[in-house]
Order: sequence, then structure tokens, then C-alpha cells
Amino acid sequence: MKLRCQSFSYPASFLLFLAVSSPLQAQITGDQTLRNSSTVTTEDANSIITGGTQTGSNLYHSFSEFSVPTNGIASFQDVAPEIENVITRVTGAPSNIDGLIEVLQPNGAVSSANFFLLNPKGITFGSNASLNIGGSFIVSTASSLHFADNTQFSTDLGQIEPLLSMSVPVGLQFGVNPGRLLNQSQIGLQILPSKTLALVGGDVVLEGGFMIAPAGRIELGSVASSSFVSLNPTNSGWSLGYTQVQNFQNVELSQGSIVDVSGEASGNIQIQGKQVAIADGSFIIAAVESQHGGEIFIHASDLTINSSLIGTRTDNGIGANVTIATGKLLIINGQVLAETLGEGHGGELNITASESVKVVGGFQIPQENGDFEYIPSGLLTRSDNNATGAAGNLSLTTNRLIIQDGAQIGSVTVGAGNTGNVTVRASEIEVVGIARTPEGEPISDAGLPFPSGLFASAEEGSSGNGGNLEVTTDRLSIRDGAVVQTTTFGSGDAGNLTIQEAQSIEVAGTVNVEGENLKSGLFANSGGLPGTGLPAIFDATGRGGNLKIQTDELIVRDGAIVAVSSVNETPEAQGAGTLQVDAQTIRLDNGEIVANTASGEGGNINLNVQDLFLRRSSEISTTAGIEGAGGNGGDISINNARFIIAAPNENNDIKANAFLGQGGKVTIDAQNIFGLIVRSLEDLQTLLGTSDPVQLDPVQLSSSDITAISQTNPELSGEVVINTPDVDPSRGAVVLPQNLVDVSGLIAQGCAAENVANESQLVVTGRGGLPPNPGEVLNSDDVWQDWRFSDATTGITEAIAPTSRNTSTPLVEATNWATNNKGEIMLIAATPTTTINPGQNVISCQ
Repeated sequence: MKLRCQSFSYPASFLLFLAVSSPLQAQITGDQTLRNSSTVTTEDANSIITGGTQTGSNLYHSFSEFSVPTNGIASFQDVAPEIENVITRVTGAPSNIDGLIEVLQPNGAVSSANFFLLNPKGITFGSNASLNIGGSFIVSTASSLHFADNTQFSTDLGQIEPLLSMSVPVGLQFGVNPGRLLNQSQIGLQILPSKTLALVGGDVVLEGGFMIAPAGRIELGSVASSSFVSLNPTNSGWSLGYTQVQNFQNVELSQGSIVDVSGEASGNIQIQGKQVAIADGSFIIAAVESQHGGEIFIHASDLTINSSLIGTRTDNGIGANVTIATGKLLIINGQVLAETLGEGHGGELNITASESVKVVGGFQIPQENGDFEYIPSGLLTRSDNNATGAAGNLSLTTNRLIIQDGAQIGSVTVGAGNTGNVTVRASEIEVVGIARTPEGEPISDAGLPFPSGLFASAEEGSSGNGGNLEVTTDRLSIRDGAVVQTTTFGSGDAGNLTIQEAQSIEVAGTVNVEGENLKSGLFANSGGLPGTGLPAIFDATGRGGNLKIQTDELIVRDGAIVAVSSVNETPEAQGAGTLQVDAQTIRLDNGEIVANTASGEGGNINLNVQDLFLRRSSEISTTAGIEGAGGNGGDISINNARFIIAAPNENNDIKANAFLGQGGKVTIDAQNIFGLIVRSLEDLQTLLGTSDPVQLDPVQLSSSDITAISQTNPELSGEVVINTPDVDPSRGAVVLPQNLVDVSGLIAQGCAAENVANESQLVVTGRGGLPPNPGEVLNSDDVWQDWRFSDATTGITEAIAPTSRNTSTPLVEATNWATNNKGEIMLIAATPTTTINPGQNVISCQ
């Protein structure tokens, strides 16, 4: 992970403010309130502080003013070796520190004591502020420090001063309107390894300020009035607790601020606030070299990451984790990243946002050769190209998730390490669009765009396996070139993609980039798929993953695709996985569900669906050898369907074909099938007028077809099996019979003649589909659904509208359908003697 720290210059007005506010001499004045007062000796900008009151291992100082001028020194000297805590309070004016604070033993060595600085009026660290201490550094605008023996060291001199405690500090008590803490230190507030560096107050602001605690702990906490923050001893100083805090204030990092706990073993970072903003090229970093990492933990009502990075990294150790608990998370042109560069296991990302997560856009970094590298906004775990360790897992839970304009959430490997697993739980998920310039032009690399995505993938040249992606949601929308995918572009296998418990899933639309329409999609692919927005890498050898969808309604429209395809052409290609959909309704409107392969075995498609609708060149396909290569076609199974309806003459196809290999098998179990025709290889040759295998594809016909053929060899044709109680889609439409049908058996004999005048009932006991009243329109949900994608289907409702009839006209049960010369759909009945083909003249039920 290369960190590019933003350089910047202060405006002239700000420099003038520093010049005016920074005094020429030190402003450190003891207030003479302790038993043994502090002694302050000042020379130019430097102050030497001695004395103070020692109680046990605690040394107390009290000042009415405590400020250090630019490049000045506040030197606490002659601190006894047994002192563990130097505790300093400021009872008067706010503190401005633009120089060095140091704590020294009598021999001049740096003391190992912890340093506490309390000033409820506020504390500012200027650009030249720095530290020379051996222990932890805790800075707060709390009004008092509490100890384990229930005593406190208060900045309120109006209170009776208790005995100074020799106990361990246990908490910070805040008064009314605690002051602000501001860090602008460019030199950096830095402590020795494995210690704690803490800023805890009202608003906590870093403006270009650096905070560095190698393998230690950094605490940033912003609390409101009357809060209590606990101090809990750890091996690296103190961990702060906020369980007793009712209200928080704000934390802001801007102007290239850096918070860093990197080391042999990374430390821990905790940030607690109401609104937490990380902006303007700021970085929060926890890198591990060879040991275990800690955690970056952020708790906020609202967290915004704008053009900034929260990152963990490991070489050979265990990477630090990132845990975010917030109401709203907004990432604009920024990242939360956990990566491994070597043998170590990458850290994990655990994100919980009670309201929403929104990730938008990305940023371009100029390269030496003049091209720009695009870096997507997002939440990402990664195994680098030289790494053998696995990327960490990613878990995200929220109410609403939005990924747009080229942003991405997921896990990836570009080397030998495996991809992490990705788990997303959200009531609503929207994945929309591709990366664009500020002028709205698509950003692409060699014609390939950067789609908004939710993914777990193995990149080109990698040998690691892709991770699994599991999505639990009520509503999922993928639009305008965006993707949700598990994919391999290398030799490792792709992971599985599972979407479950959904009420609705919609995959819609394409986006044009350099003349190619790139499809929105759900993918568990190997090697991508041409025209989908994924790179078509034909030498990828890994197997595509499985895709399982559980939803009430699946809509794939306007050029979008759901696929478990593989475009691998090499002999080692392992083909596609299995695609399974469990749904009440599937609607394809110029959409595709495919398990195609360039070579190798075609994938399988299992659709457990009640109602399946196909419109406008839609396709369900397990074709193998789409590039003219070998491989057997996969199997298609459509189970337990009530209706399968394909609009006539709109070129909707169900096919399990192969180019050189064996055709697959299509098995359909449905109560009713409308508009589809089973075609053999010979049928295609006749209708298309060619024996060219490349042309023998039902997509060349305007009709809606079912095929399971070998395009090169009729002896290798597959099989089409249709199980339906009433419909043979190959028999066509017929003229209505002239004989009456005895319908008396359909009417219950419970209507006594003498009760007819007294509102007797007519009870239908036969099959469903009759209107409640003979004069009403047929409207049973068990039979008809109003599917109005365009005006082309209005003929369905017109064809079944009631018309006036002579009472002697017999009612005949309809068993098929066809279109008349007006393009209207007519219900017709079959006879064993007379048939006509769909599209020819028919006798309507009218």
C-alpha cells in the first residue's frame, strides 16, 4: 500500500494568525495551589519545570497558564525514576503549544513516566509541536482526573482540594461545554513504541496534524458536557471506554492529517464521536511487519471519508482489522482498505451502519508515463501480486447500501493468495453506473470501464482462488453497467455468489463505452464475458463459480445479464458453474440468463419458478463452444412452473446447444407453455436456408424457440423433454370445434329452482380461470397476470374481453393460443383433425 501524503501550504491569513498568537516568551505560570508548588525557570522561549507534589508514583503539577511558543521547550526535569505518572492541570487560559514538551530524569535521560495534560478551556498544538517523553501522552479538556481510590484531581479551584492520590488513574470527568482539542503538528505528536497517544475533549480536530504511536495506541474521542470516559490499563498504556457517555461531539481530520500506529506489530486506533469526518488526503494507518495487528475502531453517528484512506497492511504478520459502527457511512473518492503484501493474512473489514452506506466515485492518480491510474472509492480487502497470504474477509450490515459511479466493495487477489469472503446484509441495495470524469465521460482502460461493483474476484495473472460473495437483502437493483460478481481471471477458481431472502431483484440496462454496450449483470464467471463490461481474458483456466438466487421476483431487462459463463479457450479450461434461481416470477425483457462457455462443458441452469415471461430477444442458454470450440452443452431445468410465456415473433430462445460437442438437455415441467416452438437441427437448416454451423443458431429466427442441438453434427443432438398436462407447444393452433361441450359437470347442483329468486349461488367446481360473473372480464390471478412491458401485449387483455353473445352460443374450453392478422392474441381450442400455424388466420372465441 503506497501512501501518498498530500503536501500543502497554509494561506497567508493563517500564518499571520500563528505569528500573532504565538508569544516570544514562554507562558508557563504555576498557580501555587499544591502543597509543593511547581518551579518554572524561563529563558527566552524555553522553560524548565521542577518541583511539583509527589504522592507515591504520581507527580502533580498545577498551572494557571501553560503555553509553549514556536520552537520553544517546556522541559519537566528531575523527575524521579519511580514516577509512573506526571499529572498536569491548567486552571486558567487555553493552552497553545507550538514547541517541545519533554520529561527528563535527574540524569537527563528521558523519563518513562506517562504524561497527563488537562485544560478544560482548550488545547492547541501548532505546526511545530512535538514530544520527547518515554511513556503515554494523554491530553484532555476534562475538568478532572479520577483515581481508583475514588479521589479526583480537579481543575476547579473552587472545590476543596482532596488529598492527592497515589492510585492509578481510572477516568476523565468532563464539565459543561468541554473545550476543543486542535492538532496542527507537522513535526508530529509522536511517542515511543507500545504507548498510548490520546486526545479526548470537546471537538477534536486535526488540521494537517500528525499523530504517531508505533505499535501503540491512538485515541481520539469527542464528548459533550458531563461525560465520563474511563481509563483502562493495557500493555500499551490505556484503552479508553465510552459506555457512560450519553452525547458525543465531532472529530475531524483534514489537510493531509495522519494517524499512524504501524510497527513490527501494529497498534490500535479508536475514534469516538458524533460526526466523524476524514477528508483532504488524510490517512489513518495500521501496518504490520511480522507480528499480529490490532484494530482500527471507529464509532460515530455519521462517518464521512472524503478523498482519504483508512488502511491496514501486513507483510508477514496478521493484519489489523477495521471495525466501523455508525449510523451513516459516506465514502466519496476514498477507501477503507486492508491488504497483505507477503505471507501474512490480511486484516478484515467489519462494517455496521444502522441507516445507510453510500460509496461514490473514485480518483485518478497521475503516472510517470502520462496515463492516469484509477482508484475506486470503496471498502476493499486485497492480496497483492507478490503475496501468498490470503486477503481478509469483509462483512457489511446496513439498512440501505448504495454503490455508484465506479465505486466498489469487495475482496480481490492479484497474486497467489486467496481472495477473502464477502458477506453483505442490507434491506435495500443499489449498484449503479460506471466511473466517469467530472465532465461525465466514461473512465476506461483500453476500452474497459470501471463499473460500480460488489464482488469477490481473482484478477488476471493470479493463482489464488476467488472468495465467496453472500448477499442477504429484501431488494437488489443493479443498473447502468454495474455488476455484482464472483469472478476469476487467473488459474484459481472463482467463488460462489449467493443472493437470498430477496423480495425483488432487478438487473437492468447497459452503458456505452467506446461503441460497446456493456451489460449490467450478476456474474459467477471465469474469464469474463465479451460485451458484459468484464474483460474477456481467454487464457484464464480457473473454473467459474456457482450462482444461487432466492427471490420472489427476478427481473432482467434492457440488455442486462445473469451468468455463470466461462470464455476460457485453453485445453485446461474447467468451464462454468451452476446457476440456480428459486423464484415466484422471472421476467426477462431483452435480458439473458446464461451458463455459456467458449470451450469445455457448458454450465447448468436450474429454474424453480412459478411464472416465467420472456420478451424482446430474451435468452436462457447453456451453450458450449460459443467461440467455435468443443465442449458439451449444459442442461436447463425449469421446474414446477404454472406458466411459461414467450411473446411470439420476438426471438426469445431457450437453448442448450453445442458447437462441436453434444447438445445438452432441456427439461421443462409446466402447466402451460405459450409461444415457444421446439426446433431440431434440421428445422434450423430448413428455416435458415443454410448448413453453415456458425449460422445454425435460433437467434437468427424471429420466432421463440427451444433447442438442444449440436450445430455441426445431427447425431450429437441433445434432448428436449416437456412435461405439461395440457399443452404440447409443437402442435400449433387449431380451429374451434363445432360440437358443444357438456359443461353441466362444472356447476354444482346446489341451486334449487325455488331459491333462484332468492339469490341462490352459482358455484364453480371445475378448473380456475372463470370470472366471478359471466359478464365480467377474466381476472383470476391463478391464470392471468397483467404484464405490460409495452403496447405489444395489450392484445392479450383485448382478446379475453367479454363480448355480447347469443345465449345459445356454446362455451368451449380453450387449450391453446395464436395471433390473428392484427397481432392480437386469441384463445383457441384444439381438435384432432384441423391445425393451423401461429400467425395464420384463426377463428377467435368471439
